[in-house]
Amino acid sequence: MKIAVCSNGQDINDKLSPSFAKTPYFIIIDSETQKVKVTDNTCRHGKQCYCERHSARTIRASGAQVLISAQTDYAVAARLKRAGVIVVQVDGGISAKEALDIYQAKALHIVS
Repeated sequence: MKIAVCSNGQDINDKLSPSFAKTPYFIIIDSETQKVKVTDNTCRHGKQCYCERHSARTIRASGAQVLISAQTDYAVAARLKRAGVIVVQVDGGISAKEALDIYQAKALHIVS
């Protein structure tokens, strides 16, 4: 299963981004192989897009089945759910790795 985490940086130990649409990076973790891939959240113009639609498209294109975020709009969460992506909300201020650990321990809040 692929799990996407909103991150402020390109390392799994970087802090979780406080917003889904404004996240600079998505860290994609394959839970079966433990491979980590970083996808930047820049739009086709080469700059931060801050667009929920673009971010949702990026998640779907990554093949992630789960999105971990500190904050995701309910309408976007519903849209992702229709695309087969489970949206999980965790408290901000933690690292992407800590957010992944919380998800794997099932100590979380599922938005969709």
